[in-house]
Amino acid sequence: MKIRKIRRYQKKLKLALLSLCALFTLTGCWDRVDIEDRGFVIAMAIDMDENGRYVLTEQIAIPGSQSTSGNGNTGGGSQNEAFFNVVGKGHSIMDIIRESTAKTSRTPYYEHVKVIIVSKKVAQSPAFDDSIDYFIRSPEMRRGTKVMITNKIAGKILNNTPPGATIPGLYIDQITQNPYRNERVIPATRIGDVNESLYRENSFMIQYISADQNILNIEGAAVFHGNTTELASLLTPRQTAGINYLKGEARGGTISSKYQGHEVSLLVKNSERKIQLLDAKDPTHMSFKITMNIDGLLLETGTSLNFINGHSRDNIQRRLERTVDANNRRTLHVLQQDLNADVIGLSDYLRIHNWDLWQKIQNHWDSGGTYFKNADIQLETHLFIRNTGTINRTKKQN
Repeated sequence: MKIRKIRRYQKKLKLALLSLCALFTLTGCWDRVDIEDRGFVIAMAIDMDENGRYVLTEQIAIPGSQSTSGNGNTGGGSQNEAFFNVVGKGHSIMDIIRESTAKTSRTPYYEHVKVIIVSKKVAQSPAFDDSIDYFIRSPEMRRGTKVMITNKIAGKILNNTPPGATIPGLYIDQITQNPYRNERVIPATRIGDVNESLYRENSFMIQYISADQNILNIEGAAVFHGNTTELASLLTPRQTAGINYLKGEARGGTISSKYQGHEVSLLVKNSERKIQLLDAKDPTHMSFKITMNIDGLLLETGTSLNFINGHSRDNIQRRLERTVDANNRRTLHVLQQDLNADVIGLSDYLRIHNWDLWQKIQNHWDSGGTYFKNADIQLETHLFIRNTGTINRTKKQN
């Protein structure tokens, strides 16, 4: 009887000890921060003052805000605003970020940063490499964070709240995802892409953003030399379109030209390109051929044009073909002779298809040499009108 009681007591004691140990696994996180107390950093902007110091603007969203529109104020925000901007100055991005914790009651949280906007002044200086380095290395930053360049003061762009938008940073992130609708926009540039280009010392492009009052525009691009990591030039929207065609990445844009006194416009549905290395005997004067195939829908023409016999269709096709080909040649001339920056992927083609050759010439290709500049690049453009809309013509010819 006594033995039974002892065993029963031992079981209860073991159960009590087990329950006590289980309590340690049920305790809350020691570093928990309530979502209402977090400062979700949505976007950042990097400028430079007259003394060469970084000026960092951090846009912080206010969780649970009931605002339908907001205007950010430097250093603070009212109860009705959806965001507020914190501005700091310093010689190091990391120091500014650490000091920003003393300027807001909300703990800054950087894992949701969508966009980083860099001013032209920073991009043209060696400071660009240093500023980007922090965002590449920091474990708090996502490699999918987008990078953009502006000719304006970057911090002011984060103060622009377009009609219908709540937080400028989120709005900018959304419009960067529309390159398939406009051939004058390059695909979004991510921190991971910049890191890869810097590592390989390849020339690369970054999306360009401009602001006119409360209207934001992302047409155009910024070209960087891979070996210096400094801004080489800002490209116009037409030049950016030319690069997209040369890379076979144009989608959703338009090609327009005059035909018989009418403005005709083709909606580009698809573009492809093929690269051929024709001659590499002399690496200093290599020869390439780029063939571009473009097809689309002819959705805007003169009301009296007749497409049934195919004559008008063929003539318009050739006219549009010449238009896009001329712009591509002008763009290629700028890349080769003015910038000496290969951002159309010839270096990638050589690296993938001619590895031994690329190993010998990679240090002399573009910004580090003249091989790209002196290369003979032949362009061949083929344009096909897939259809001319749902009707033949809207008006009889007089």
